[in-house]
Amino acid sequence: MVEWFSDALEPLEKKTEVRTYRVALSCPECGEGEMVFTGMTWPTVNPGYHHKCTKCEYICAIRGRQYPQTRTEPK
Repeated sequence: MVEWFSDALEPLEKKTEVRTYRVALSCPECGEGEMVFTGMTWPTVNPGYHHKCTKCEYICAIRGRQYPQTRTEPK
């Protein structure tokens, strides 16, 4: 039997302070711009996300990742 929880979960929650990082991807074409997700996606098993360079406007698809990203890690 599956037990359902809705409210009163606060005593079970664990808060951890983290550091937040912004991860950018440099343009593989010009090396100066930053690749930014355009909103277009190839709908495959492991999707390809379209990115465009902020400097030279180079466009490519990156499999399985969108940039820029926000990542966290424990302090």
